[in-house]
Amino acid sequence: MQRFFTKHLFLLIVCFVSVDMMGQGINSVVITAPDSVAGVFTAVRQAWGSQSNTPIVADASFVDDGNATTGTIYDGCQAPINNLTGNIAFVDRGVCAFTDKVLAAQNKGAIAVVICNNNPTEAPFVGAGTNAAITIPS
Repeated sequence: MQRFFTKHLFLLIVCFVSVDMMGQGINSVVITAPDSVAGVFTAVRQAWGSQSNTPIVADASFVDDGNATTGTIYDGCQAPINNLTGNIAFVDRGVCAFTDKVLAAQNKGAIAVVICNNNPTEAPFVGAGTNAAITIPS
């Protein structure tokens, strides 16, 4: 009995350590309106910025950086030209660093950022990079 318990306790500890080391928590983004995009979506929180588990309820805004030369106007690779104050910013994945996108949206007043993957068959993942100036969840 002790051998069984010790073996399973070790496995449990390894599981907790591996989840903690990955720095990733699977979360959900719940969209309630409009009906055309409503649903529960899987998300992975970035390792930088706020790590709070407090639910965020706010209106959403697509980031519009006004420049499609490096991707789309919604990729946030340049400073957003629209006001994001108090909103959850949605940005396309695009060609620039995730930290650049999030910091630019934060600087325009966003309270959180959702980076939308353009590959529907790919599982959510944490983007590379770090930036101590980022304080909002993404």
